[in-house]
Amino acid sequence: MNYEMSRIYRDIIDEVCRSLESDATELYFDSNTIADLKKTWTQKLKGYIEKGMVEDNTPKFYGHIPLKGFMTRGNAGAHNVNSPNKNLPECEDSSEEQELENMYNNNMICLYEKVSKTKNKWRCTFKHGFINLGNRDYAFNSAIGELEW
Repeated sequence: MNYEMSRIYRDIIDEVCRSLESDATELYFDSNTIADLKKTWTQKLKGYIEKGMVEDNTPKFYGHIPLKGFMTRGNAGAHNVNSPNKNLPECEDSSEEQELENMYNNNMICLYEKVSKTKNKWRCTFKHGFINLGNRDYAFNSAIGELEW
């Protein structure tokens, strides 16, 4: 781990311990407990660094494992003669859409407040969410986006 990151971790640990010391009477902490916390936290952080846990930031993909036992049984006895969707084409993702999804692997998880439409633009207001852009995560309280169709 580089020097800058270790300094940041030390600063965070020191800041948390200082805030605990200032609130020690309200939280019923004594100085020994805070010192033990600081020591344990530093030791655990060093252990993670030595194992290389911090340096491995690459996203991991745990692929889909099909349930073969379920697939082999199927629905041999069940069929619907008067199916209303008999003549409709099946919805399948085109390979073009899959390529776009793989190329732009950005995700957003949030709550929406409002969606409005003006001509061919949709204006969305989001709140309390996370967005993943280029393998970096960002948290936000509110966001506004415009979509064109």
